[in-house]
Amino acid sequence: MADKGVYECMVNTDRGDTTATISLSVTAKYKTPTMSSIPETNIKENTDVTIFCNSTGGHQTGLIWWFDQFGSNWTRSAELVAKETDDGLFSLSSKFTVLKATSSYTNYTCKVLNVNGAEEGMASFVIQFAPRDLGSKADHLGIVSTTKWLTPVVVIGSLIIGLLAALLLFKRRSAQRGHQTDTRHDQDVEAEGLNSDRN
Repeated sequence: MADKGVYECMVNTDRGDTTATISLSVTAKYKTPTMSSIPETNIKENTDVTIFCNSTGGHQTGLIWWFDQFGSNWTRSAELVAKETDDGLFSLSSKFTVLKATSSYTNYTCKVLNVNGAEEGMASFVIQFAPRDLGSKADHLGIVSTTKWLTPVVVIGSLIIGLLAALLLFKRRSAQRGHQTDTRHDQDVEAEGLNSDRN
């Protein structure tokens, strides 16, 4: 890039001297972009995922376009930052957030275009979702842990209910026995009264 500019050429002949100028422009293509994401791996369904696309070495400010696996253009939803580096070239950094990402849309592509709109680089990225069996294992572990504390609670509760039922039954039987005793006592008193009347 340091060699760009206007150059002058001078020619000396027997017929005289002449000069000519020429402008030299230096171009540089952007390098193949690199991609990454946050979070990186074991991503759960319906999680927001931000994908990054970076490229350096371009001559002038370029563009980064985003596409999904079906060819839909998502560039309007992305953010682009272009910076001039110390060597006079440019770096491009773009990020695109996939809202509530699902395994139905896993592949995304970023394309780097120069100032004239010509493609100079492309990279693809696959969102690393967590395997579905991990989720089922987690659910199974949750069920097991729930069972571990739920079983003693059910057993203790059953014992308490059993004891209460036994106590209630005991009280009812005691009350019935007391009632029967009172009835027999009343009958004995009546019988004694009848005998005394007859005498």
